[in-house]
Amino acid sequence: MASLALFTLRSSSSSLRSFPRRAHVLANTTSSHIFHQRRRGFAVKNSQENPDGKNTPSTDTSSQPSNSSPSSDATDAPLPSTPRVRQAFASLDFEPQEKLDGTSDSPSLITDGSTPSTGDARRMRTGAKSAKNSMSSIERRKRRLAWAGTIGFVGFLVGSWVYNGWDDDPKAEPGIRAWIVRSNKNTLKMLDLFEKPISEKLLPDHTPEQSPYTLVISIDDLLISSVWDRQNGWRTAKRPGAEYFLGYLSQFYEIVIFTTQNWYTALPIMEQVDPFSYYATYQLYREATRTYKTHIVKDLSYLNRDLSKVVAIDTVADRYELQPDNAIIVPKWKPGKPGTGDNADGDAGLIGLIPFLESLVIYQVPDVRNVVKEYHNKDIPKEYAKIEALNKERSIKNWQERQKMGWSLGRVTGTANQPPRTLLEEQRAAAQRGYKLMQAELARQKPELDRLRKAEQEAQMKARSPLLARHP
Repeated sequence: MASLALFTLRSSSSSLRSFPRRAHVLANTTSSHIFHQRRRGFAVKNSQENPDGKNTPSTDTSSQPSNSSPSSDATDAPLPSTPRVRQAFASLDFEPQEKLDGTSDSPSLITDGSTPSTGDARRMRTGAKSAKNSMSSIERRKRRLAWAGTIGFVGFLVGSWVYNGWDDDPKAEPGIRAWIVRSNKNTLKMLDLFEKPISEKLLPDHTPEQSPYTLVISIDDLLISSVWDRQNGWRTAKRPGAEYFLGYLSQFYEIVIFTTQNWYTALPIMEQVDPFSYYATYQLYREATRTYKTHIVKDLSYLNRDLSKVVAIDTVADRYELQPDNAIIVPKWKPGKPGTGDNADGDAGLIGLIPFLESLVIYQVPDVRNVVKEYHNKDIPKEYAKIEALNKERSIKNWQERQKMGWSLGRVTGTANQPPRTLLEEQRAAAQRGYKLMQAELARQKPELDRLRKAEQEAQMKARSPLLARHP
C-alpha cells in the first residue's frame, strides 16, 4: 500500500510539472528569507518523523510480492513518511490556473503557517523598478528643459503684460484698475502689428488732379500667371492685353496694384507689366494686407479713399470679404487654353470688362457699390453688353421718331440718314484717341526713361552694397 501511495504521489508530481511555469526573481532579502524559511520548515517536519535522521526507503510492489490484500493494507498499515516527495512538492514553482471566482483547480503547495500561498507570492512586490517608468538621463534633461522653457515663456508673457501698463506720464491715472486698462490696450496694439496693415493710410491723400475713381487690381492669376512643365520648369506668363487694359483705364481711374506677394517677388513682375509705372500710380504688397479669420484679406478701409468711388478686381472672393460690394471677382487666368486668336490665352474676360468699367466713370455713378452689387455672380461682359445694346436700340428708336416729326439737325448738316452716337460712344472714341496719343508720347520718351531707370537701379545697388560701390 505504501508503494501504491508513493506511485500516486510521483504521478501527481509529474502531472504538476506539466502546468505552465513562471520564472520568479527574488530581488530583495525579504523574498529570499521567505524561501529559506519554507525549506527550513520541511526540514523540521522530517526530523520529527524520523528521529534517527534516516529516511525511510520506499518500497516497490512490483519487485516484492505481498500476501496481504490491498484493502487490509489500506486499513491496517500507516502511510510511510515521504520527505523526498514533500521536497519535490516544495521545489515546484508553477502558476496555478485560477477561475473567474478566484479559486483554483490545481493543488496548492504544502506549506507551513509562515509561508504565503501561491497567489500571495505572485502578487508580492519584489522591490524592482518598472521599466516603463524608468527614464534615462537625456530624457530627464529634456523634460527639465521643457519645463524651464514653458515657465520662462509664461513669465515673459506675464512680465510683458505688466510692463505694458507702465506709463511715464505723471498725469496718468493711478491705481490697479487703470494699470490693467493700459496693459490690455497696449497689448492689443502689439497684436495689431501681426493682424493689421503696416499703416493706417496705405495711400497718400487724394489730390484734385487725380481721377475721383480708384481701380484696385490684383496681378495674381489676373495680369500674370505662373505655369510649370518638365521642359522649362516654372515660368511666369503675362496675360495678352494686360498693358492695354492698364493703359486705357488709366485715363478714367487712379490705378492701384494690390497683391498678396512680397515686394521683392512682385516688383520684378511689375517691371515687365508696367516698367515705368506709367499706368499704375501706386503699388501695394503683402505688408499692406491684414489677417482676418485666419486668412489674408485686402481691407479697403485703410486705402484712404472714398469707398463709394473704389472698384476692386480680383480672382479670390475671400480677399475682399470685408468689402464685398466693391469687388468684382473674375475667373483665374491660365495660359495655354485651347482656341483660336487672342481667346486662346483667355484674355477676352479681361478686355471685356473695359466697357463696364468705363461706363461707371462716364455716367458719373455716385456710388459704384450699388451697381457692382447687381452684377455679383454674373458674367459682367455679357450682361453689360446686353444692357448697352438695349440702350443703343432705344436711342435709335427715339431718333427715328424725331425724324418722322420732321425735326432734325441732320438735315442741315447732311447727316440725316445716320443716327447720332450716344454719350458713351462719344466718350469712348475720345478715350481711344487719348490712348493713342499716350502710346506715342511713351514711345518718344522711352530712351530717356530707360536711361533714368538704369541710373536709379545702379544707385540702389550701390546704396545697398558698399562692397559694390568700392568695386564697380
